[in-house]
Amino acid sequence: MRPISFKRHRFPPEVIRQAVWLYFRFTLSLRDVEELLAERGIDVTYETIRCWTMKFGTAIAANIRRIRPRADSVWHLDEMVVRIRGQRMYMWRAVDREGEVLDMLVQKRRNKAAALKLLRKLLKNQRYVPDAIVTDGLASYPAALKTLNCQQRHRPGRLRDNNRVENSHLPVRRRERKMQRFKSQGQAQRFVSTHSAIYNIFNIQRHLVSRKTMHRFRTAAMAEWLIDLLRKGRGWWQQLQTGTIDIATIARNEQVNDSWVSRLVRLNFLAPTIVEAILAGIQPASVSAISLRTANLPIDWNEQIALFGM
Repeated sequence: MRPISFKRHRFPPEVIRQAVWLYFRFTLSLRDVEELLAERGIDVTYETIRCWTMKFGTAIAANIRRIRPRADSVWHLDEMVVRIRGQRMYMWRAVDREGEVLDMLVQKRRNKAAALKLLRKLLKNQRYVPDAIVTDGLASYPAALKTLNCQQRHRPGRLRDNNRVENSHLPVRRRERKMQRFKSQGQAQRFVSTHSAIYNIFNIQRHLVSRKTMHRFRTAAMAEWLIDLLRKGRGWWQQLQTGTIDIATIARNEQVNDSWVSRLVRLNFLAPTIVEAILAGIQPASVSAISLRTANLPIDWNEQIALFGM
Protein backbone atom coordinates (compact mmCIF):
# COMPACT_ATOMS: atom_id res chain seq x y z
CA MET A 1 0.00 0.00 0.00
CA ARG A 2 1.33 3.39 -0.97
CA PRO A 3 0.88 6.33 1.42
CA ILE A 4 -1.15 9.28 0.15
CA SER A 5 0.39 12.69 0.77
CA PHE A 6 -1.84 15.74 1.25
CA LYS A 7 1.05 18.21 1.43
CA ARG A 8 0.80 21.63 -0.22
CA HIS A 9 -3.00 21.57 -0.17
CA ARG A 10 -4.87 24.43 1.45
CA PHE A 11 -7.72 22.28 2.75
CA PRO A 12 -7.20 19.63 5.45
CA PRO A 13 -7.08 15.96 4.44
CA GLU A 14 -10.46 15.12 6.00
CA VAL A 15 -12.20 17.70 3.78
CA ILE A 16 -10.52 16.36 0.65
CA ARG A 17 -11.41 12.78 1.57
CA GLN A 18 -15.00 13.74 2.30
CA ALA A 19 -15.37 15.43 -1.09
CA VAL A 20 -13.87 12.45 -2.94
CA TRP A 21 -16.03 10.01 -0.97
CA LEU A 22 -19.23 11.94 -1.69
CA TYR A 23 -18.52 12.14 -5.41
CA PHE A 24 -17.77 8.45 -5.96
CA ARG A 25 -20.07 6.98 -3.34
CA PHE A 26 -23.29 8.72 -4.41
CA THR A 27 -24.78 9.78 -7.74
CA LEU A 28 -23.71 13.41 -7.39
CA SER A 29 -22.23 15.93 -9.76
CA LEU A 30 -19.23 18.09 -8.89
CA ARG A 31 -21.55 21.02 -8.28
CA ASP A 32 -23.69 18.91 -5.96
CA VAL A 33 -20.63 18.11 -3.86
CA GLU A 34 -19.73 21.80 -3.86
CA GLU A 35 -23.19 22.63 -2.47
CA LEU A 36 -22.96 19.97 0.22
CA LEU A 37 -19.58 21.25 1.38
CA ALA A 38 -20.84 24.85 1.29
CA GLU A 39 -23.71 23.85 3.59
CA ARG A 40 -21.05 22.75 6.10
CA GLY A 41 -19.24 26.05 5.79
CA ILE A 42 -16.48 24.89 3.42
CA ASP A 43 -16.06 27.24 0.47
CA VAL A 44 -14.50 25.26 -2.40
CA THR A 45 -15.18 25.37 -6.14
CA TYR A 46 -16.28 22.39 -8.21
CA GLU A 47 -13.10 22.66 -10.30
CA THR A 48 -11.03 22.07 -7.16
CA ILE A 49 -13.19 19.05 -6.34
CA ARG A 50 -12.62 17.74 -9.86
CA CYS A 51 -8.86 17.96 -9.34
CA TRP A 52 -9.20 16.16 -6.01
CA THR A 53 -11.17 13.32 -7.56
CA MET A 54 -8.61 12.87 -10.32
CA LYS A 55 -5.58 12.95 -8.02
CA PHE A 56 -6.72 11.37 -4.77
CA GLY A 57 -9.57 9.21 -6.10
CA THR A 58 -7.17 7.23 -8.26
CA ALA A 59 -4.70 6.79 -5.39
CA ILE A 60 -7.37 5.69 -2.92
CA ALA A 61 -8.85 3.23 -5.43
CA ALA A 62 -5.39 1.74 -6.05
CA ASN A 63 -4.89 1.17 -2.31
CA ILE A 64 -8.32 -0.44 -2.03
CA ARG A 65 -7.51 -2.88 -4.82
CA ARG A 66 -4.30 -3.95 -3.07
CA ILE A 67 -6.11 -5.07 0.08
CA ARG A 68 -9.18 -6.63 -1.53
CA PRO A 69 -9.49 -10.42 -1.13
CA ARG A 70 -9.32 -12.76 -4.08
CA ALA A 71 -12.43 -12.68 -6.26
CA ASP A 72 -14.68 -15.64 -6.97
CA SER A 73 -13.46 -18.28 -9.41
CA VAL A 74 -16.35 -17.72 -11.85
CA TRP A 75 -16.10 -14.62 -14.03
CA HIS A 76 -18.87 -13.00 -16.08
CA LEU A 77 -17.88 -10.84 -19.07
CA ASP A 78 -19.98 -8.47 -21.13
CA GLU A 79 -19.79 -5.19 -23.04
CA MET A 80 -22.11 -2.23 -23.38
CA VAL A 81 -22.31 0.67 -25.83
CA VAL A 82 -21.43 4.21 -24.75
CA ARG A 83 -21.53 7.37 -26.84
CA ILE A 84 -18.54 9.69 -26.37
CA ARG A 85 -18.55 12.88 -28.44
CA GLY A 86 -20.91 11.22 -30.89
CA GLN A 87 -18.62 8.24 -31.40
CA ARG A 88 -19.79 4.72 -30.62
CA MET A 89 -17.52 2.99 -28.10
CA TYR A 90 -17.73 -0.13 -25.96
CA MET A 91 -17.28 -0.49 -22.23
CA TRP A 92 -16.09 -4.03 -21.51
CA ARG A 93 -16.88 -5.27 -18.01
CA ALA A 94 -15.94 -8.26 -15.88
CA VAL A 95 -17.58 -9.22 -12.58
CA ASP A 96 -17.37 -12.34 -10.44
CA ARG A 97 -20.23 -14.54 -9.29
CA GLU A 98 -20.85 -12.35 -6.23
CA GLY A 99 -21.23 -9.19 -8.31
CA GLU A 100 -17.87 -7.60 -7.48
CA VAL A 101 -16.51 -5.59 -10.40
CA LEU A 102 -13.14 -7.00 -11.44
CA ASP A 103 -12.28 -4.52 -14.16
CA MET A 104 -13.67 -2.18 -16.81
CA LEU A 105 -12.09 -1.25 -20.10
CA VAL A 106 -13.30 1.39 -22.58
CA GLN A 107 -12.37 0.52 -26.18
CA LYS A 108 -13.32 1.59 -29.66
CA ARG A 109 -13.77 -1.93 -31.05
CA ARG A 110 -15.90 -4.96 -30.32
CA ASN A 111 -13.68 -7.66 -31.78
CA LYS A 112 -11.18 -10.34 -30.83
CA ALA A 113 -8.37 -7.86 -30.11
CA ALA A 114 -10.55 -5.90 -27.67
CA ALA A 115 -11.68 -9.07 -25.88
CA LEU A 116 -8.10 -10.31 -25.73
CA LYS A 117 -6.93 -7.05 -24.18
CA LEU A 118 -9.58 -7.32 -21.45
CA LEU A 119 -8.74 -10.96 -20.68
CA ARG A 120 -5.00 -10.32 -20.51
CA LYS A 121 -5.55 -7.39 -18.16
CA LEU A 122 -7.79 -9.50 -15.94
CA LEU A 123 -5.33 -12.40 -15.74
CA LYS A 124 -2.46 -10.02 -14.99
CA ASN A 125 -4.28 -8.12 -12.22
CA GLN A 126 -6.11 -11.05 -10.60
CA ARG A 127 -3.06 -13.35 -10.80
CA TYR A 128 -5.03 -16.58 -11.17
CA VAL A 129 -7.00 -18.44 -13.83
CA PRO A 130 -10.74 -18.77 -13.05
CA ASP A 131 -12.62 -22.05 -13.11
CA ALA A 132 -15.19 -20.70 -15.58
CA ILE A 133 -15.66 -17.63 -17.77
CA VAL A 134 -19.31 -16.94 -18.61
CA THR A 135 -20.05 -14.74 -21.64
CA ASP A 136 -22.83 -14.04 -24.10
CA GLY A 137 -22.89 -15.27 -27.68
CA LEU A 138 -20.34 -12.80 -29.04
CA ALA A 139 -17.84 -14.67 -31.22
CA SER A 140 -14.92 -12.51 -30.05
CA TYR A 141 -14.79 -14.27 -26.66
CA PRO A 142 -14.09 -17.84 -27.84
CA ALA A 143 -11.54 -16.54 -30.35
CA ALA A 144 -9.68 -14.61 -27.63
CA LEU A 145 -9.87 -17.49 -25.14
CA LYS A 146 -8.48 -19.87 -27.75
CA THR A 147 -5.46 -17.58 -28.14
CA LEU A 148 -4.89 -17.79 -24.37
CA ASN A 149 -5.48 -21.57 -24.36
CA CYS A 150 -8.45 -21.15 -22.00
CA GLN A 151 -11.23 -22.27 -24.30
CA GLN A 152 -12.04 -25.25 -22.03
CA ARG A 153 -13.09 -22.79 -19.29
CA HIS A 154 -15.48 -20.89 -21.52
CA ARG A 155 -19.19 -21.12 -20.65
CA PRO A 156 -21.19 -19.34 -23.38
CA GLY A 157 -24.77 -18.58 -22.46
CA ARG A 158 -27.76 -16.44 -23.15
CA LEU A 159 -29.05 -13.38 -21.32
CA ARG A 160 -30.29 -15.31 -18.29
CA ASP A 161 -26.99 -17.17 -17.81
CA ASN A 162 -25.05 -13.92 -17.86
CA ASN A 163 -27.56 -11.86 -15.89
CA ARG A 164 -25.04 -11.02 -13.17
CA VAL A 165 -22.92 -8.87 -15.48
CA GLU A 166 -25.87 -7.64 -17.54
CA ASN A 167 -27.14 -5.75 -14.48
CA SER A 168 -23.72 -4.54 -13.28
CA HIS A 169 -23.74 -1.62 -15.73
CA LEU A 170 -26.66 0.13 -14.00
CA PRO A 171 -24.55 2.20 -11.53
CA VAL A 172 -22.35 3.39 -14.40
CA ARG A 173 -25.40 4.27 -16.50
CA ARG A 174 -26.76 6.40 -13.65
CA ARG A 175 -23.46 8.25 -13.35
CA GLU A 176 -23.27 8.70 -17.11
CA ARG A 177 -26.66 10.43 -17.12
CA LYS A 178 -25.69 12.60 -14.15
CA MET A 179 -22.45 13.63 -15.88
CA GLN A 180 -24.33 14.28 -19.15
CA ARG A 181 -22.22 11.65 -20.93
CA PHE A 182 -18.50 11.04 -20.78
CA LYS A 183 -16.31 13.67 -22.41
CA SER A 184 -13.52 11.46 -23.75
CA GLN A 185 -12.31 7.87 -23.77
CA GLY A 186 -9.57 8.66 -21.24
CA GLN A 187 -11.95 10.46 -18.90
CA ALA A 188 -14.39 7.55 -19.05
CA GLN A 189 -11.63 5.03 -18.33
CA ARG A 190 -10.33 7.01 -15.34
CA PHE A 191 -13.80 7.38 -13.85
CA VAL A 192 -14.96 3.77 -14.19
CA SER A 193 -11.64 2.43 -12.85
CA THR A 194 -11.91 4.54 -9.70
CA HIS A 195 -15.67 4.17 -9.33
CA SER A 196 -15.62 0.37 -9.60
CA ALA A 197 -13.04 -0.03 -6.81
CA ILE A 198 -14.93 2.26 -4.43
CA TYR A 199 -18.30 0.79 -5.44
CA ASN A 200 -17.13 -2.71 -4.51
CA ILE A 201 -16.49 -1.94 -0.85
CA PHE A 202 -19.80 -0.11 -0.31
CA ASN A 203 -21.97 -2.53 -2.32
CA ILE A 204 -23.23 -4.47 0.70
CA GLN A 205 -26.47 -5.70 -0.95
CA ARG A 206 -28.62 -4.56 1.94
CA HIS A 207 -31.74 -6.25 0.54
CA LEU A 208 -30.17 -9.68 1.21
CA VAL A 209 -28.97 -9.19 4.80
CA SER A 210 -30.43 -8.20 8.13
CA ARG A 211 -30.13 -4.73 9.60
CA LYS A 212 -27.52 -5.89 12.11
CA THR A 213 -25.40 -7.54 9.41
CA MET A 214 -25.72 -4.49 7.17
CA HIS A 215 -24.49 -2.33 10.06
CA ARG A 216 -21.36 -4.52 10.41
CA PHE A 217 -20.71 -4.50 6.67
CA ARG A 218 -21.07 -0.72 6.50
CA THR A 219 -18.62 -0.28 9.37
CA ALA A 220 -16.14 -2.63 7.70
CA ALA A 221 -16.49 -0.69 4.43
CA MET A 222 -15.61 2.59 6.16
CA ALA A 223 -12.64 0.90 7.83
CA GLU A 224 -11.42 -0.25 4.42
CA TRP A 225 -11.91 3.26 3.01
CA LEU A 226 -9.72 4.66 5.85
CA ILE A 227 -7.06 1.95 5.71
CA ASP A 228 -4.20 4.22 4.67
CA LEU A 229 -5.18 6.71 7.39
CA LEU A 230 -5.02 3.95 10.00
CA ARG A 231 -1.55 2.99 8.83
CA LYS A 232 -0.34 6.59 9.00
CA GLY A 233 -1.87 7.12 12.46
CA ARG A 234 -0.29 3.89 13.67
CA GLY A 235 3.17 5.19 12.81
CA TRP A 236 2.54 8.51 14.55
CA TRP A 237 1.25 6.74 17.66
CA GLN A 238 4.40 4.64 17.86
CA GLN A 239 6.56 7.76 17.55
CA LEU A 240 4.62 9.50 20.31
CA GLN A 241 5.04 6.50 22.60
CA THR A 242 8.82 6.73 22.31
CA GLY A 243 8.69 10.40 23.33
CA THR A 244 10.92 11.51 20.47
CA ILE A 245 8.29 13.74 18.85
CA ASP A 246 5.07 15.57 19.71
CA ILE A 247 1.81 16.20 17.88
CA ALA A 248 2.72 19.77 16.92
CA THR A 249 5.95 18.59 15.28
CA ILE A 250 4.13 15.85 13.33
CA ALA A 251 1.53 18.33 12.10
CA ARG A 252 4.24 20.77 11.03
CA ASN A 253 6.21 18.08 9.19
CA GLU A 254 3.15 16.70 7.44
CA GLN A 255 1.70 20.18 6.81
CA VAL A 256 -1.68 19.18 8.27
CA ASN A 257 -3.93 20.33 11.10
CA ASP A 258 -3.10 19.40 14.70
CA SER A 259 -6.65 18.15 15.28
CA TRP A 260 -6.37 15.69 12.39
CA VAL A 261 -3.18 14.19 13.86
CA SER A 262 -4.86 14.03 17.27
CA ARG A 263 -7.85 12.09 15.89
CA LEU A 264 -5.63 9.51 14.18
CA VAL A 265 -3.51 9.08 17.30
CA ARG A 266 -6.59 8.84 19.52
CA LEU A 267 -8.06 6.12 17.33
CA ASN A 268 -4.91 4.00 17.70
CA PHE A 269 -4.94 4.63 21.45
CA LEU A 270 -8.60 3.63 21.88
CA ALA A 271 -8.70 0.69 19.46
CA PRO A 272 -5.22 -0.83 19.11
CA THR A 273 -6.54 -4.38 18.58
CA ILE A 274 -8.80 -3.46 15.68
CA VAL A 275 -6.19 -1.22 14.05
CA GLU A 276 -3.56 -3.96 14.32
CA ALA A 277 -6.02 -6.45 12.81
CA ILE A 278 -6.68 -4.22 9.81
CA LEU A 279 -3.02 -3.45 9.22
CA ALA A 280 -2.09 -7.14 9.64
CA GLY A 281 -4.14 -7.97 6.56
CA ILE A 282 -7.33 -9.35 8.09
CA GLN A 283 -10.12 -8.89 5.58
CA PRO A 284 -12.32 -5.88 6.35
CA ALA A 285 -15.45 -8.03 6.63
CA SER A 286 -13.80 -9.87 9.54
CA VAL A 287 -12.77 -6.72 11.39
CA SER A 288 -16.27 -6.02 12.67
CA ALA A 289 -16.39 -9.56 14.08
CA ILE A 290 -13.59 -8.79 16.55
CA SER A 291 -15.05 -8.64 20.03
CA LEU A 292 -15.23 -5.18 21.51
CA ARG A 293 -14.80 -6.79 24.91
CA THR A 294 -11.55 -8.41 23.78
CA ALA A 295 -10.35 -5.11 22.35
CA ASN A 296 -11.25 -3.43 25.66
CA LEU A 297 -12.80 -0.43 23.91
CA PRO A 298 -14.39 2.35 25.97
CA ILE A 299 -16.51 3.49 22.98
CA ASP A 300 -18.05 1.86 19.93
CA TRP A 301 -16.04 1.36 16.71
CA ASN A 302 -18.54 3.45 14.78
CA GLU A 303 -17.97 6.35 17.11
CA GLN A 304 -14.25 6.02 16.49
CA ILE A 305 -14.84 6.20 12.74
CA ALA A 306 -16.72 9.45 13.44
CA LEU A 307 -13.52 10.85 14.97
CA PHE A 308 -12.29 11.39 11.42
CA GLY A 309 -15.14 13.79 10.76
CA MET A 310 -16.46 11.61 7.92
